[in-house]
Parts: sequence; structure tokens; C-alpha cells
Amino acid sequence: MPLLRSILASVYVCSALSRLAPTAHQGMAAVIVDQLLVMSGIRMPMNGAGLPELLCQALNIGELIVGVMLIWPDSRRWGILSAMALHVTLLVALGPFGLRHNNAVLIWNLCCFCVIPVAFSGPVADVSSGVTRQCRFYQAATLLVWLFPLSGLIGVADNWPAWQLYSTRPESWTLKIREADIRDLDEDIRPYVSAPAPLEDWAVVRLDRWSLAATHSPLYPEDRFQCKLIRLVLATLPDGAEFCVEISEPKRWFWWNRNHRTLTARDELNAD
Repeated sequence: MPLLRSILASVYVCSALSRLAPTAHQGMAAVIVDQLLVMSGIRMPMNGAGLPELLCQALNIGELIVGVMLIWPDSRRWGILSAMALHVTLLVALGPFGLRHNNAVLIWNLCCFCVIPVAFSGPVADVSSGVTRQCRFYQAATLLVWLFPLSGLIGVADNWPAWQLYSTRPESWTLKIREADIRDLDEDIRPYVSAPAPLEDWAVVRLDRWSLAATHSPLYPEDRFQCKLIRLVLATLPDGAEFCVEISEPKRWFWWNRNHRTLTARDELNAD
């Protein structure tokens, strides 16, 4: 039970930390806050500083506080109540009367709503009173439960195992091809190619929508996976077909700052 509690608490802490940034209004927190405001009859542009930014930061910091309260026995009761309130809020915003997110997202929040009071209720186990070997096992396991997901903030652990839920930190690869080359794509991919913008000839291959339709799960947010997927798409095109891959990736220590680069040759893509 102590390890389960640590895992559950780390979900809130790591998820919130991965979304903390000077511009929280550009992330998923803004979408949720905006939806809640609209459902309350309040319309407010979610851009720039001021109240919108404050509300987005409050949502992220609130989730962080929930995780911290679940860790400490003295505040655990309030942590349980806060976690349940958080998931009710998310179910309202993301549910069928709100943003209508995938059912898996709603099931996740519903499960957390039910699991948190069960897992964190009851007395706190005193691991130190057991056998020394068992005590050391719990200490090592607890350390791993926390350090592994936290290492995702500096690019060591993968984003999903690091609990970076709805985070803007993960790498983003966008594939664009010429409109004339769409017909050469595999039939399974063509429905997920967006129409070019007005006066432009570049069409975006929506890898995220393709993944969701093919696997019923979001696109795995790792650069190596997205790179491999793009190679598979380009393999269906003629060797001389033009393309560009726009890459946005976080800096290692200050992940809210990002590097941007563009690949336009297959050799560059294969070498990446």
C-alpha cells in the first residue's frame, strides 16, 4: 500500500510539474479553464497575462498541491477530498457536455476518483518497524517510484511513464508534404491529411489523428516514435517528393523553452 500511495501521488506531482511554465495559457490548462468558464456563462479570451494566466497557473499549482497533500499523513484527508474535487471538475470539463474527450480519458478520471479514497484511507504503515531488508526494499522502491518519473522532466524517462499528462513539454514533429503528392500516400493515411492553407501548397499529415483512429490511443509523444512513423509515411512517396518536418523540442533543463528546427531531406531524417 505505501508504494501504491507513492505512485498515485507522483502522478499528480509529476503531471503538474510538467505543465508549469511562464505561459500556462498556451497549454491544456487553458482549454480546461476556458471550457469551465464558458459552462459558467463567462467568456474570456485565453491569451496573454492577467486573469486567464492566473487561472491556468492556479489549476496546475492546485494539482501539484493535491499530490503534496497526499504524501503527508497530516494533510492526507484534505488531499483525498481535493483530488476527488479535481477529478469531478475534469469530468465536467472533458465530459459529454464539455470538450467531449475520448472515453478513455473519462474512465481514467473516474477510476482516480474512486481509487484515491480507497488507497489513501486508513492508517499509515510504519515500514521502519519491519525487517531491515524489507525496510530497505521499500526505501529503494519508493525512491525509484519518484525519481524515474521526475527524470522525465530532463528527458531521461519517456513522457508517458513520467506522468506528463496533457503537458506541452513532449517533442512535437509535424510532417508536411506537397498537395500533389497526397495521391501517392497509402489509402489508410490519405483521410488524415489536412487541406493546405489558402495560397499554400503544403498539406499537413495528421499523425495524431491517424494514430487515434488506428490504435484508439493518442500518438506516443516521443521523438524516436514520431520519426519512425514519418519515415514509414515517406516510404510510400517517390524519392524526389518534397517534404518538410517541423520539429519542436524542449530544452533539457528549462523545458518550457523550446528549440525549433526543420528537416527537408531524407538523409537528415535518417540521421536524426
